[in-house]
Formats: sequence, C-alpha cells, structure tokens
Amino acid sequence: MTFDKSENSAVAGSAVQDSSIEQLLEAYAARYTQQIRDLAETFSAATTRLGSAQGDPSTALADDVRASARKHRVDADLLLAAVADYAVIESRSEALHRSRAGH
Repeated sequence: MTFDKSENSAVAGSAVQDSSIEQLLEAYAARYTQQIRDLAETFSAATTRLGSAQGDPSTALADDVRASARKHRVDADLLLAAVADYAVIESRSEALHRSRAGH
C-alpha cells in the first residue's frame, strides 16, 4: 500500500488491498469445489506457522496434503494447489490486518 500525506489516500489504498483479497477469494471459490476448499483450509494453521519459512508453505506439508487427498479420494495436485492458494490469501489478509493495526 502506498501512502501519501493525506488520510484519504491511505483509506483508498486499504480499499484496493481489500478488493485484491476479495478477488483472490472469488478466484479461489471459483477454481475449487467446496470439498477441496474445506480440506485445504484444514491446513491453514500449519501454513500460517510455516509462512515465515522460505518457499511455498504447502511444500513443507506435501506429504500430509497427499495423505489427506488419498483419504478423501480427491486429486492430490489440486489439493496442494488449493493449500498454496489459501496460504497466499491468509498471508495477504494478515499483512492487511497488521498494516491497519499500525495506524
């Protein structure tokens, strides 16, 4: 978010970030079935903890995600992609929350 000296531009910047997160959520919902989204979101606490690690947090969970995919009889690669996409959404949401809390 880029700020200038006016408070209005900071608010406008927040609105842009909000809409970006909304667009990510809409794309996520359109790309994945409810079952895949539910399964991916069960890994959210783990991806949040791993978020500061280098690389894609879903990679560190790949074995667990694949095991869950087998158990629920869903495509493992699709579930891995959903976990990665959801981790991005969480990361951006948390960053937005931190930036607002710092005001």
